[in-house]
Amino acid sequence: METLSFGNFRNTQSLGRISSLEEDPMMGALANDLMQPDTSNPLVGVGQGGNIEPPVEPTLETVALDGIILGERPIEMPGAFREPDTVDVRPELDPDPIIGVPVPPPVFVPGDFEIILPLPDDQLLSQNSPGVKFGSETFDRMGEVVATGDFNGDGYTDLAVGSPDEDALNVADAGMVNVIYGSANGLNAAGSQFWTQNSPGISSGQGTEAGDNFGETLTAGDFNGDGFVDLAVGSPGEDVFDIVDAGAVNVIYGSANGLNAIGDQIWHQDSGEAQASPVISSVAEAGDRFGGALTAGDFDGDGRDDLAVGSPGESVGNIEDAGAAVVIYGSANRLSANGHQTWHQNRTGILDEAETGDRFAASLTAGDFNGDGIDDLGIGVPEEDIDNASNAGAVNVIYGTANRLSATGDQFWHQNSFGVQGVAQGGENSEFGFLGDRFGTSLTAADFNGDGIDDLGVGVPGEDLGVGVNSIDVGGVNILNGSDNRLTGLSDRFVSQDTLDITGEPPESRDRFGWSVAGGDFNGDGRADLLTGIPGKQVDNLNGAGAVGVLYDV
Repeated sequence: METLSFGNFRNTQSLGRISSLEEDPMMGALANDLMQPDTSNPLVGVGQGGNIEPPVEPTLETVALDGIILGERPIEMPGAFREPDTVDVRPELDPDPIIGVPVPPPVFVPGDFEIILPLPDDQLLSQNSPGVKFGSETFDRMGEVVATGDFNGDGYTDLAVGSPDEDALNVADAGMVNVIYGSANGLNAAGSQFWTQNSPGISSGQGTEAGDNFGETLTAGDFNGDGFVDLAVGSPGEDVFDIVDAGAVNVIYGSANGLNAIGDQIWHQDSGEAQASPVISSVAEAGDRFGGALTAGDFDGDGRDDLAVGSPGESVGNIEDAGAAVVIYGSANRLSANGHQTWHQNRTGILDEAETGDRFAASLTAGDFNGDGIDDLGIGVPEEDIDNASNAGAVNVIYGTANRLSATGDQFWHQNSFGVQGVAQGGENSEFGFLGDRFGTSLTAADFNGDGIDDLGVGVPGEDLGVGVNSIDVGGVNILNGSDNRLTGLSDRFVSQDTLDITGEPPESRDRFGWSVAGGDFNGDGRADLLTGIPGKQVDNLNGAGAVGVLYDV
């Protein structure tokens, strides 16, 4: 699932029924063109793009993941899946869902995204929608990622949408972000903005470059505590000096007039460049992809959000692609390098050890897992080896204190941890699927059991279930309960299509349930519900059509 967000599912257990589907093995969302009310099928529909052009015959290439042939795609279409976000564009209602469709089939026009409000109020927006800035182009991947927040302080949630392959100013795949503002009537394209690294006032180091992928990741938080939400924009393909794909993050600050370039910051791991970020105590290296994951949370309890930045390609000493996370703390004067922290598995107090290819911080989430009022940081390590199981995956959790995040009490979770359901599986099925379970590919924090303390949802898209041809990479989600003594494996829940029959169809190999996860209270019962992407789901005999599962009271 490329992008999920939450919504107004009031008084219903079904958002809609798929009316027609198109085969697209690389889409993480449903590749359908309409939703129709039908409480018999709890699949979540995703609208196909408007402005449909006549079908064309693209040049295709074979697509493989971990050596497994998934199908064919246009040679220009990247296949990436992105984590979800939450939104409430109309605060008088329950949250409204957003599901990104970065590459809608079958005509391979630019991606769209849909806001699913109570029918018939759905909105389907693209860069060709009236009032939305910057026209659509092929393979922009608009909707790859979204972030939400009240950027102008008017009480309505606004929407930022990444188009990481946008050819900004004819620079291939430079990337762009559209911002569309909320209103009493939902999202309103009037006054929408678009941001690139060439926008006036935006710090960009070396300017817009091919392959920067500005907008590949997004997160929103109030980093200076002024009451306006700010936007962090990841450019993991940013070259710092001549260091290829070192990565960078821009932070654009909110105001009464919306996001404003005044005070924009650029952060990366090299402080030597003109207009460079304030000093970060690590070194930019080729392939670090700093900004490859982002999350915001108040990790020191001072009332201002802080920014956690994943650098999954970071080398720790001579250990390549071990991965690291940098946490930059908020202040009254914006984000500040003062007191920033760099975390990896060779840091004192952090459990396990850095290993080649772990990709620590490939996913991030923030939540208060011990109920002390201070956010904690969940860090996915999806390619962690557990015992002899390669790429089984793990999650580190570092707890917040009044003195910032602390290694004291750090936890290291995997499917061989006490109480956690499932068994850490490695590469024994690599000929047919993932190299391992990849526990921690996606993360979300939400109060699933209604006790007032956040729980941790962990996507395990490579999970093998059962035996036979339909057992490989079926996928699942583990939910670890929060408590006043941190997360606990006791009462851990493991959910999948098999256990809940949420799609009305049997699970199949390579469904990859749990590729993306998000949590929110859709039905107003005081407990978070789970939204999960199933990008490989076969629907109506169409391979890889994809689906979204909505799980209530997990």
